[in-house]
Amino acid sequence: MQELNMKNSLDANMVQMSANYCLVYVAISAALFYRLGTHFLPMYIPYSVVEKNKQWLFKNICNSFVHSFISSIWIAFCLWNYPAHRYDFINVYSNQSYLLLCFSVGYFLYDFLDMLVNDRDSSFHLLVHHLVVVGVFGVAIYSRYYLGYAMVGLLVEVNSVFLHVRTLMRLTGNAQTSPRIYRTVCWMNFVTFLVFRIYLLAYLTHWLFSHRAFLNTTLFIFTLPCLITINVMSWLLLFKITVEDFSTPLLAVCRALGCHQWVDSIEKMVAAAAKEATSTTAGLAGGVSRHEGVHMTSDEKISVNDKLEGAIMSQLYRSDKIENEKTYVSDKIEGARSTEEDAQTKKRMCRIKLKSCMNG
Repeated sequence: MQELNMKNSLDANMVQMSANYCLVYVAISAALFYRLGTHFLPMYIPYSVVEKNKQWLFKNICNSFVHSFISSIWIAFCLWNYPAHRYDFINVYSNQSYLLLCFSVGYFLYDFLDMLVNDRDSSFHLLVHHLVVVGVFGVAIYSRYYLGYAMVGLLVEVNSVFLHVRTLMRLTGNAQTSPRIYRTVCWMNFVTFLVFRIYLLAYLTHWLFSHRAFLNTTLFIFTLPCLITINVMSWLLLFKITVEDFSTPLLAVCRALGCHQWVDSIEKMVAAAAKEATSTTAGLAGGVSRHEGVHMTSDEKISVNDKLEGAIMSQLYRSDKIENEKTYVSDKIEGARSTEEDAQTKKRMCRIKLKSCMNG
């Protein structure tokens, strides 16, 4: 009995400690992602990512991938070790799930500020998404309730792993150099999107309505529009990636069903994606213009742009290397000449000394 009381007291102290230091945990998480994005990742940017905006995008997506990968493993650990989270979304508490939410809130806050500073206009929808997620997770962290609900909602990061890998492959040109791997990633992204975003968010929305009687009215009013926003954004993102990755079968289905308006919309989206891909290399307009008359998919145009960028970077790298080699050879020649002059001077000195000795 005494041991049980000690254990309960220890658990209570740990809960109180987590509540007192939640801001510290969040700040540490944000600082780690800041350090990763500003000090570590810049050393590993590939040559194909040449434009400044692409360099930032590469670092941003890598940061997101790290968060998704760690979160997915952490969630599996929590659900395995604390199975009560799967049945009680409201009352069950565990320090691991609490720390996981603090870790994720720290990432979302850092990513929000990063996009706000570097890519505010084109990332507006992601800024809204991050605010919604921070708000929902913040309620769970502050109240120490609804941890199970928030943690199950975080399962969408399982899909984010494949979503970010897909984006990185397109960004670095690996989608063209490794087409089989890229197609596999696209299918994995599509399947996990349906399971861990569409189905999971629908389930969480249904749970919110079915447990309305057990929820605080203010919390329900706050959470419902957040869920609706994320659901709408997920459906729009699903349509976007389906058009980008599976446009040919999608167009065939729409034509077979007689959905001509959908066909026109999809073709416009594909054309817009191709135009966006070519516009990222404005400095290479001369090289890209040679391909304007050829019918290419957006992936093929991205491949052409990436190859042109890579060729330019490789040429610059080779030029720098040649200049360095020329400088090295020149230094060696100058050194050899200096050594030869020193040897000649020593010989002259020896002859002078020899003559002076013979005269003496």
